[in-house]
Amino acid sequence: MPVTVMVEFQMKPEATEQFRADLPQALEATRARDGNQSIEVLHNQDDPCNIVVFQRWDSRAPYESYLQWRLDTGMMEMMEPIVAKEPSIRFWDTGPGPADPA
Repeated sequence: MPVTVMVEFQMKPEATEQFRADLPQALEATRARDGNQSIEVLHNQDDPCNIVVFQRWDSRAPYESYLQWRLDTGMMEMMEPIVAKEPSIRFWDTGPGPADPA
């Protein structure tokens, strides 16, 4: 089942501009991963340090494989000095919810 993944970053103010400039190139590798359907970057109009990466994947398993690859390549360690807090990762289903057990 397809899954939508929202990764929310709260950047340090001094790192935001460079992060926003580097993000398109970093996301090329994400787009190339098996199971990635789409990716979009959202910038909060009221807080320029708040960035959401909105992704669609074939299922959760390919995303988790991708995330492990990012961890293995040291991406998260590289981000530690530039984020204000740990990124939030949330998974969303699309469509009607489970039937009401009434």
